[in-house]
Amino acid sequence: MLGCNGIPNRPNTQKLTVLAATLALSSCSLNEISKMDKEAMGQANTAQCVLHSQQAVSQPSVIWSDKPWVNLQPPCSRPKG
Repeated sequence: MLGCNGIPNRPNTQKLTVLAATLALSSCSLNEISKMDKEAMGQANTAQCVLHSQQAVSQPSVIWSDKPWVNLQPPCSRPKG
């Protein structure tokens, strides 16, 4: 088959190589994206389980305590000397 200028058309091996490399790399990246998607879905499921387990626990929002949380007696001071 002849081209416009009368020179036979030959497949450009460089273009084919670039095309093949692009397809191979895009396939690898799609696999990585699929792997990340599966991992994210697993983490989302884990988060949902934790959320549901926390909601199932009945716990009051505020816990009242009549006892102080700190020691009201000052520490003993040592005499200087």
